[in-house]
Amino acid sequence: MGIPVYQSADMPPTMIAVADFKQAYKIVDNRGMRILRDPYTNKPYVRFFVTKRVGGEVVNTSAIKLLKIASKY
Repeated sequence: MGIPVYQSADMPPTMIAVADFKQAYKIVDNRGMRILRDPYTNKPYVRFFVTKRVGGEVVNTSAIKLLKIASKY
């Protein structure tokens, strides 16, 4: 086909997706991280809780084609 083939255990076994993911999907990655220092709950250690905002969205649905294949057996 001339395009790379990837397998994912998260997809159903009867599904094939052919896509140009660069055009179809937009990943948004916020550069900043939020760090919360917790020196109280686990003495004598200090815990750090780190959160980061990320997201993604399909921006061009015509760049993705899904093919469902079913078996009679």
